[in-house]
Amino acid sequence: MTRLSVLLAAAALAAPASAVQVAGITAPGGNGGTVFEATPGTLSIDFALNAFQPIAVDLLLEAGDEGGIFFDSIVDVFTGVTLGQNLNALEVTLLGGPTFSTIGNVQGFFSNAAVGVAPDRTGFRALFRPSGEAVGVLLGGLLGTTSDFVIAPGQLGPGSSFQLVLTPGAVPEPGTWALLVTGFGLVGFALRRRPGLARA
Repeated sequence: MTRLSVLLAAAALAAPASAVQVAGITAPGGNGGTVFEATPGTLSIDFALNAFQPIAVDLLLEAGDEGGIFFDSIVDVFTGVTLGQNLNALEVTLLGGPTFSTIGNVQGFFSNAAVGVAPDRTGFRALFRPSGEAVGVLLGGLLGTTSDFVIAPGQLGPGSSFQLVLTPGAVPEPGTWALLVTGFGLVGFALRRRPGLARA
């Protein structure tokens, strides 16, 4: 057991029982989500994207979350599962009342991320340039650093529910685009060469 894992285990044992609760994770298409930490004021969930479909996390506020919840995540992206597609964008949205009071860092592995924030701060969208071969995305920092995202509950109190939704976007790889264009061209050529119908 590493020193880091011992410290994390000790912190989890010392934390109060009340904390933000993960009521459920809806992850279709082979996607997945693992709760790494859910303590008062802190939420860390790691996600695995096996398909380019949204992942929804149902959350319940509890005592200790009123001042804001530090949020971070490591998102693993498996680009080979959906043939010919790579992660191009990742949207993270809050539904049900809370907003992001702080927008943290977004870093794509093997790609540079540019982040756009919704006007009301209910979400943000990260675009990855170049989009090719990203194998992961780091949202925020680790262990509650200042680069984390901060979720502000707003008017919601303990017992209130809301959702965190991740929506990945994909674009075909250049080779796939070439195949698509060639295929459309061949179909068009074949249609043009078809003889016209005889008129009566």
